Amino acid sequence: MPQGGGYGGPGGPAGPVPGGAPAKSRRRWWPLTVIAVVLVAALVAGGLLYRHSQRDAPPGPLGWSADDVADKTDGGDFTDCDFGDDFYESAGIRDSEVHSPEKCTGTVHAGTARIPVDITTTEAKEADVPDDAGAADLPGLEDWKMLRTSTGGDGEWWDNGAACNLYGRGSLKGVHLRATGDCAFIAPAARQLSNLAKQYEFDTTDHDLFDFSSPEYIEVGTADGKADTEEFSKRLANAKPREEEIDPDTPDFPGSGLKLNEFETVADTGSGKGKICAHTTYRLGEDVNDAPHFSTPKMWLMAPTGEVVKLIEPRSSYRMSPGDTHDIDYCGQTFRSISGEFDAVLIVFPTDTSGSFSHDESEDALASETFWKVPVKL
Repeated sequence: MPQGGGYGGPGGPAGPVPGGAPAKSRRRWWPLTVIAVVLVAALVAGGLLYRHSQRDAPPGPLGWSADDVADKTDGGDFTDCDFGDDFYESAGIRDSEVHSPEKCTGTVHAGTARIPVDITTTEAKEADVPDDAGAADLPGLEDWKMLRTSTGGDGEWWDNGAACNLYGRGSLKGVHLRATGDCAFIAPAARQLSNLAKQYEFDTTDHDLFDFSSPEYIEVGTADGKADTEEFSKRLANAKPREEEIDPDTPDFPGSGLKLNEFETVADTGSGKGKICAHTTYRLGEDVNDAPHFSTPKMWLMAPTGEVVKLIEPRSSYRMSPGDTHDIDYCGQTFRSISGEFDAVLIVFPTDTSGSFSHDESEDALASETFWKVPVKL
């Protein structure tokens, strides 16, 4: 009997083809595997892109995080001057006080003297920048306008002393920094505020996957300004020691003399009772013109900032004969533009005897070449 149709033989059922089924399976699944890999890669890339776009700026010079900086701003505007002690100390400003969200104060040190600093803030739309404020002439202040003025705004420079004003621009518009004297006193605070603005702008900006930039922070520097003005320095260089008697140039009475016995300063601690007094002895010289009366000299006290305090005597005339002496006390208020310990110039000049009501005594005071160098402690 023929043996046909055996398994795998001719006419019989076909046996399994080696490797046939697995090859068909691979053909069915490889497209799905590729799609899955692509989806996973896309998800990973998307996550990385989002995370990269939302990354925080590197901490600034203060080491503040994005949240720390956001807490100091009002949607990017700096409308509250309470930046914290660490901010003010980093800028060389000490004894910082918050009087209101719009007004803060502090001091910077110039040797043993203390210079007052004002920091005020307002909404950008309400900010008032003087028309004569120009570009700042110190490095790192591109975000600021500068204006040098008298501290009080009105009057001559000797009424209040010289001052520097910095007005913020851009996101810093509405911030106003002011200090007596040198702009270098407040330049570090201005630069530090610029750094905060740079960090906030970076933190709130989306960045693409290939953007590896970071903020270029400004070197803050130190508040090493100079308190002495030119007007003060040239007088201090020619001032006489306080122990030396001076000629007050009394009209019609040549040879008169004025001696400074004691110079007294009482700091104003907020009570309004601060004062400066010069206790002197006046000696009347020779009467060469049979003058019916004489007038005692006047005094101005000039601080390094250029601010002047007028020292007033309670009486302007005395009954004296040539050669007589009389103790006279001159007193006035304390300085507003400077405190601490420093040398000042006590300017002595004659009283005008022309009888003119329009005479400006500042002309006599600033023309005088008679001064004492005196120590002040406030």
